[in-house]
Amino acid sequence: MFLAEHGFEVTGVDFAAPVIEKARQKANTAGADVQFVVDDLTNLRKVNGKYDFLVDYGTVDDLGQIDRDLYVQNVVPLTHPGSRYLLWCFEWPQRWWERFVLFEQAFVPGEAQRRFGEHLEIERIAGTYTPKMRSWMAGFAAYLMTRRGGDVVGLGHQRFRRQRVG
Repeated sequence: MFLAEHGFEVTGVDFAAPVIEKARQKANTAGADVQFVVDDLTNLRKVNGKYDFLVDYGTVDDLGQIDRDLYVQNVVPLTHPGSRYLLWCFEWPQRWWERFVLFEQAFVPGEAQRRFGEHLEIERIAGTYTPKMRSWMAGFAAYLMTRRGGDVVGLGHQRFRRQRVG
């Protein structure tokens, strides 16, 4: 909503209708003009077009390996040369005991480059890793990516397009 209040045309996407309804209520209360869409980022059916700025705040790193691939295949075509994509995710080297955990883990170092690097220039703009951390979440990373020129052969949670003024 912050971006909508500052001149951006905003589209929020989630696969859960109750989440979208709650976000819609918050936007209405704030007076923010936001388009909300119930859709699946691993199999987009309702969201299309090109966006100047995309944001994923903890979506793709919650997906399984196959769904992460599908996410990239669905989100990259929403970009155009020069589009920016901000990714915030949990990221740390896999710890020995995490091999035995049956659900998906955080990104591992290099995964953002491996998944998005063919189409996007990637800059790690923030992050931390605490190897001796006793908590489950040992680190995070934020990446600012810029879409390269050329064809998409086929980014999250919310997408933004700057309104043209004047």
